[in-house]
Amino acid sequence: MTVTREDDPIALALTLAITILVIFSFNYYLSVAKDLNFKRRFAEMTLISLGVAAFSFFIGYALRSLLGVDV
Repeated sequence: MTVTREDDPIALALTLAITILVIFSFNYYLSVAKDLNFKRRFAEMTLISLGVAAFSFFIGYALRSLLGVDV
């Protein structure tokens, strides 16, 4: 089986969905166990996680363009 560039959006969407599911599960457990506000903690952790992912992506993209490396 070969992976092509057409599979990139599917892989990205699946990765982001799994990430949000893990954050949801973790925050649900914490909000039940420690009686915390679920919506606020979920939004905060999701924004931080996706923000770090986006930042890392753009750093990698910039380095790829700067160094001329294509993987």
